Amino acid sequence: MKRIWILIATLIAAGAPLAAQPSTRVATLLPYVAEALGRIPEVTIVAAVAAELGGEVPEGAVDLGSPHAPNYEALAASRPDVVVGDRRFHGAIEEKLARSGARVILVEAASVDATLDGLIAVAAAVGVEAQMQRLVSEVREALPRLHLDRAASVLPLFGAPGSFMAITERTWLGDLLAELGFEILPPDLTGRESYPGYVEVSEEVLALVRPELVLLVTHGSPHAVAESFGRESSKGGPWARLAERVRVLDPALFARNPGLEMGRAAEELVRLLDEAQGPIAQAR
Repeated sequence: MKRIWILIATLIAAGAPLAAQPSTRVATLLPYVAEALGRIPEVTIVAAVAAELGGEVPEGAVDLGSPHAPNYEALAASRPDVVVGDRRFHGAIEEKLARSGARVILVEAASVDATLDGLIAVAAAVGVEAQMQRLVSEVREALPRLHLDRAASVLPLFGAPGSFMAITERTWLGDLLAELGFEILPPDLTGRESYPGYVEVSEEVLALVRPELVLLVTHGSPHAVAESFGRESSKGGPWARLAERVRVLDPALFARNPGLEMGRAAEELVRLLDEAQGPIAQAR
């Protein structure tokens, strides 16, 4: 054994490279986690889900299919060291995820801070916390510079042709809007939630709000959602009054939590407000 250590010391002194240590193997059901960890060479994404329907997973990774009902056999076959999911959406399947033999980490992502803290927690678990801290710090430093000069009212809606739900501050997008200085309408909305933070909203409630900007988010085609909104507005009532204030958000950036792209999402929200009303909100 002593001879082995002497040999290693000799190789180091001579400048000979040692064999590279294997990187941590991560499987994730959260596209923004795959994107963030993909910026750090010491991590290998071995399994993931696509950010959008029909999209691609990171090169070399196994496609796990649906984030809500992943392919467990494919997950186990990818031999991950760590599996990452969202506590709200994947808590019920935590035991099944653990059968892959990996450590399961469930993060919170219902706010800007929770999203960024979750990325740091995952990075710490795989030994790359310092690298992630630098990336997260850049986002946290950028957001205050984009704060609105004055409050602007906004009605954020999640849309699918035929139905719309109000997005509350209990989601990453609602929290980002509030952090930028937007006033989210309707305030303190409660009701039936198909997904946490997304509340079904009635026309009676919409008739009472006067937003300066209406934002539509969709998992599907923005064009299809815009057409659906157009059909609703043609019937008159509150939809007709809101139609001219509507902006459909890019699903590539807004349909899912953007993670380290939170700053870019903030820039787009401010730009849309400027576009709708003129330069009332400028980056400081």
